[in-house]
Amino acid sequence: MPTKWPGAYWLRSTLERPFPRLVVHFVATIFKGESADDDLELGVGGLLALLAAPGAFLSMLLFDGSHPS
Repeated sequence: MPTKWPGAYWLRSTLERPFPRLVVHFVATIFKGESADDDLELGVGGLLALLAAPGAFLSMLLFDGSHPS
């Protein structure tokens, strides 16, 4: 069944490559919702917390606490 959308061929050929397919699989896993068969359930909030943690630790390391006299 041919599609009329002009980007369909590009999308199909892009998703045949390994890295874009891995990215799509990762995003689909993050947003799929709750399931009882997975050991690790990482939602959007958990993902955002993991992304923000290195910046929070770095800002604490850069703060030396001394004040100029």
